[in-house]
Amino acid sequence: MVRISESGSSDGIQAIRLEGRVVGPSVTEVQTYCQRILSQGLPMTIDLAEVSFLDTKGIGLFRDLMSQQVRLLNCSPFVNELLKPAVL
Repeated sequence: MVRISESGSSDGIQAIRLEGRVVGPSVTEVQTYCQRILSQGLPMTIDLAEVSFLDTKGIGLFRDLMSQQVRLLNCSPFVNELLKPAVL
């Protein structure tokens, strides 16, 4: 389960904060929330300091968001490692 909260807007950048595990249905919830903000043309940051785990779909979501210029902040070393691109 994940908790989503808005940290507000600063310098025109929408900031959100996630807490918990981004797994299963939570991935869709986060994706819908983020796409609503991005569809308004707003730049966004996501604070992941309180995120403890991402499943495969969650990893894919955050990689996709990074490709859309969303900045991920305060990732734990574990989450940071999960988000690294796979080396073949």
